[in-house]
Amino acid sequence: MSAPPRFDTPNNTPTLP
Repeated sequence: MSAPPRFDTPNNTPTLP
């Protein structure tokens, strides 16, 4: 299961769920 990095963080940091 590979999920694309999400950029909906306040610090604009890519977070992998």
